[in-house]
Amino acid sequence: MTVPAHRSPPRLRLVPVLRGVGTVVLFAVLAMLLFPATRRSPHRPLQMTCSQRLAQIGLAVRRYAVLHDTYPTAAIVSSEGQPLLSWRVAILPHLGYASLYRRFRLNESWDSPHNLPLLHEIPSVYRCPLHRDLPMTQTSYLGIVGPRAAFVDARLGAANSDLLDPLVSTMIVAESAKVTVPWTKPADWDAEDIDRLISPLGIRSHHSSGGFTLFADGKVHLYSEAIPLEAFKATLTRSGRETVTWPIVVESLPDPEEFTEADVPPTTTNSAQPSP
Repeated sequence: MTVPAHRSPPRLRLVPVLRGVGTVVLFAVLAMLLFPATRRSPHRPLQMTCSQRLAQIGLAVRRYAVLHDTYPTAAIVSSEGQPLLSWRVAILPHLGYASLYRRFRLNESWDSPHNLPLLHEIPSVYRCPLHRDLPMTQTSYLGIVGPRAAFVDARLGAANSDLLDPLVSTMIVAESAKVTVPWTKPADWDAEDIDRLISPLGIRSHHSSGGFTLFADGKVHLYSEAIPLEAFKATLTRSGRETVTWPIVVESLPDPEEFTEADVPPTTTNSAQPSP
């Protein structure tokens, strides 16, 4: 009887398998290098929330402009012209916070004994969710204020007819990663201080992609150092007749054509009216 020859057990083919694993790892590393957004994906929903909150602010400002035919003043002022409360308080009714608005005494300063406790009732729309060390009473969304801006000063807001630049080219609010203010305090960006605005203490955010800015048409745009300086400066004015386009992050919310004065609560008897 013929005894069959002994056959050694088949060898495991490890090399092709290891090559396959190495290929997968290599592609994964390349994907992370070439598409860094993949690594940031856990923060992308928070970035979208931040930009949508700015878009809500933009809608409220536009509603204010529709009703008053002018943009808000940088502050609610006393009869003597003293800045008392921020424009962020003035637009509260248009953000859906009419009851909170009614509780302010508009003829008192933001830090008066009556108004100061209301700091703790800051609407979430004024807070960037990625700014984790932001004090609970503060905001990093600041208006663009200056003689050539939409928010002119504490006593004057630009009339709709004064905006000779396209709304898509006029910045009205920008966020900061370093500068925060109590949300009811009349404190904002100085549109004339270009060096400050483009500095590390200027328009920045905790988003790795750049800083969000709100324009007069309600759209949210992304600012980065790649934006040419002249194009940036052109967005800070309302009547330079420039047309500037930046990358759009969020489209504007629906146009407030159906918004009427009936939607705005009357001011209380102890309140000073915002300057027109």
